[in-house]
Amino acid sequence: MSLAEVVVKLDGVDAAEQLMSLAMSDSKNERRRVWRGQEVGSAIDLLAKAGRVEKALELARGIRSRAMRRLHLVSLLAGQARWNELHEVLSEARSPLEAAKLCWSVKFALQSRTENE
Repeated sequence: MSLAEVVVKLDGVDAAEQLMSLAMSDSKNERRRVWRGQEVGSAIDLLAKAGRVEKALELARGIRSRAMRRLHLVSLLAGQARWNELHEVLSEARSPLEAAKLCWSVKFALQSRTENE
């Protein structure tokens, strides 16, 4: 469980969103790309779980790496059954390997969606 998830339980989503905003702005100074990506990915996941999907989509659309942007977007869009937007993002895949990764992400998003219903 991340610190942001604990803050959600103790102080609510708004407090956690402020914490994640601080972490993301701090991560922009991080030289290790993997660490920057983890902060953004955590923020997106947290916002989506808290029901702030539009904010999560906004963050995902702001990711510089096209491949990482597509990966985050497909799971969010599939989880929300936004099929037309999902189709657009999936059609942007640059290789068969990336397309396969995106499809796996969609599969898991749909599985978790059906488990939560």
